[in-house]
Amino acid sequence: MKASELFNELESKIPLDLALKTDNVGFMNSDMNTDLIEIENVLLMMDYLSPEILATYGVDYSDFDLLITHHPPNCEVVIPTYVIHSNWDIIPEGACDALIDTLSMVKLEVLDEETNIGYICKPIKDNVNMNYLESLVKNRLDLDYIKVIHNPGKDIINTVAIVPGFGLNPNFIELAANKYADVFISGDLTQSGALLAKNRGINIIDISHHVAELPGLYRLADLIRESNVLVKVLNTYIPWELK
Repeated sequence: MKASELFNELESKIPLDLALKTDNVGFMNSDMNTDLIEIENVLLMMDYLSPEILATYGVDYSDFDLLITHHPPNCEVVIPTYVIHSNWDIIPEGACDALIDTLSMVKLEVLDEETNIGYICKPIKDNVNMNYLESLVKNRLDLDYIKVIHNPGKDIINTVAIVPGFGLNPNFIELAANKYADVFISGDLTQSGALLAKNRGINIIDISHHVAELPGLYRLADLIRESNVLVKVLNTYIPWELK
């Protein structure tokens, strides 16, 4: 199918105008005519990688007609590239819901009413403790480790804030604390965010930015396949090593 047709189908399901105003979404190659690009094989990744780095995963851009990434590229791309980012984080049944479903949570309310990012949820099982929740998270997301802040007196978990990706910043931590979340699950915890969480008495489980968005990436692949194109999902894992 033509790229223009694919993009129209995707944008009817995940509108570009849902994205944050500062976000860079949609087709990245403004110099290309989407009516002239035929799409059969799509590569889906979290982030754009240079051809040299991509080769270390045994993958070559020349085998694909289109790259779709979740995050906007931070350098010049060598393949037609389409980005589905905060519009996928925000839309119902998108990246946030994929993480919530993976962790067997029940949505209660939106975390940030201004952007519609994130949810306050509850575990499907009542009165779970932090040890149970930590084990659940590691098991469901296939993680060997997580970063945890376990505040004294907050062992029983009834409400959980969840944001895909970058949620563990002071702004969202403050929002979660103000909505009386017992624990906040997301990624990208900083020192200032950790200190704020300790002082506000909210538990934290940092699963990393990449892992927090991985369930959404696989759900996005299923949605793209509805347009009758072949989709390969490449999980490039977190972009650093632990030694």
